[in-house]
Amino acid sequence: MVRHVYCKTPEGRVVPENQCPPENKPLATHPCGERDCAPHWLSQDWERVSSRVNDYFSLQCNTTCGRGVKRRIVLCAGVSGGKFQNFDEEACGGSEKPEDEATCFERPCFKWYTTPWSECTKTCGVGVRMRDVKCYQGRELVRGCDPLTKPVAKQTCTLQACPTEPPGKEAGHLRAAE
Repeated sequence: MVRHVYCKTPEGRVVPENQCPPENKPLATHPCGERDCAPHWLSQDWERVSSRVNDYFSLQCNTTCGRGVKRRIVLCAGVSGGKFQNFDEEACGGSEKPEDEATCFERPCFKWYTTPWSECTKTCGVGVRMRDVKCYQGRELVRGCDPLTKPVAKQTCTLQACPTEPPGKEAGHLRAAE
């Protein structure tokens, strides 16, 4: 038995599926047809999200990049007297419950990477040290990182004060070169 399942407002208007709680979504396909069906595992589709492009639905990972988790509802259910019923998990007996969570991977994340700091440009006083800061998506050098989170590439470095006496000056007298 196959039927169409829609998400509707209380006024009866059809709206995108993500506006209805997934735990209330009825099954579109019933494996036993019109007759009674003993308790068994029923797995709904993995969560879906509406896309603004062509109004289609796609599987939903809980992250926009990198590794995440996708979820679906798995019920122990059956049909008795022509009515759909939920049962306790024990009623499905020895059969293995299908996964209700699975790992998923979206595109690699954009991430800033830095090289170690260079040596200070001065040996005393105030100088500058630098490092490379680059944006990668996976292993590719790209331009998609958020500039507001970019680490600094240049900073001042303050070392011990530089000597103010010229070399070889002792007790206020200069020595003549011999």
